[in-house]
Amino acid sequence: MDRRFDVPADIAYLPDSARIRSFAGEPYPDGRRLKCFPEITDFNAFPDAEIFIEDQEGHAVASSSVIGLVNHNSMFTLHIREPTKARSCTAKVSLTYHDEGLVDQKVIGYSIPHVSTPE
Repeated sequence: MDRRFDVPADIAYLPDSARIRSFAGEPYPDGRRLKCFPEITDFNAFPDAEIFIEDQEGHAVASSSVIGLVNHNSMFTLHIREPTKARSCTAKVSLTYHDEGLVDQKVIGYSIPHVSTPE
């Protein structure tokens, strides 16, 4: 009897072979939050993840750290600390391991919706 087992081509057996498959961001209509969707390849050791949001001038406006990321597909909502006049920002996700350091990184740009504030 023939048995065949399909093994995904991108399965990660070593920590340094885990990668960020995709990274997307979706701003909330209030302009104060960003929903982030990192998708990570298969891994055997839980990686750490850091997400940073910067305005056009390079100032950090939000960040989040996850120690021991468990899921391949995750969703995080980052809250922008202070209202920003910038209409566009960048979001960066970094995948690290304690012993190996940085193993992958992705950067995306996104536009902040204009929200009128009462005066």
